[in-house]
Amino acid sequence: VKNRAYGAKNPKAHLKTAVSAQEVHGSRLVAPPLSEVDISPISDGAAAVILASEDFAKKRCSNPVWVEGVGMSAGAPMTDRNLAKSRALRDASKAAYQMAGVASPSREIDAAEISEEFSYQELLWLSEMNFPHGDRTNRSGGCLAAHSAITAGLVRIIEATLQIRGTASSQIDGVKRALAHGQNGICGQSHCVWILGKN
Repeated sequence: VKNRAYGAKNPKAHLKTAVSAQEVHGSRLVAPPLSEVDISPISDGAAAVILASEDFAKKRCSNPVWVEGVGMSAGAPMTDRNLAKSRALRDASKAAYQMAGVASPSREIDAAEISEEFSYQELLWLSEMNFPHGDRTNRSGGCLAAHSAITAGLVRIIEATLQIRGTASSQIDGVKRALAHGQNGICGQSHCVWILGKN
């Protein structure tokens, strides 16, 4: 409900209609317990970012966003791991936090964009990253509002950047640091976490 409400405010979203809790519970089951609204749409789209040196960015960009930390990790094949947990995501987020000097994600990160192809994944992934679920996550609508699969993680970086720049469709006040998350492989086999910030 939260993500679709934010997606309805995002001009770049694929699904621009909010849904109520009653509509979610009444939605047609696809693969129990998942219903139609629990599953991200198949969207078309493209995304790009420009990575540059600090000197180049300061000369050419009036509002640069800095990469403070990155972590990536891959887990075992689907048949060899507990799908209700993700050691790969724990390891990726830990590496990103350490590189960025983040000791307490809930206090030091102002916004998070999470790749959730299915509704339950946002809660699962946030738990593994030790980041609280709430109104600071997926203000773009996330993948439940638009999911061009190959670019989904890069879109999370772009949306986190917009939050830091203060130009997001559903802006959070005073964002100085944001988290962007991407996943790949069957049932989230591999994960990448970026911590972005501004000077």
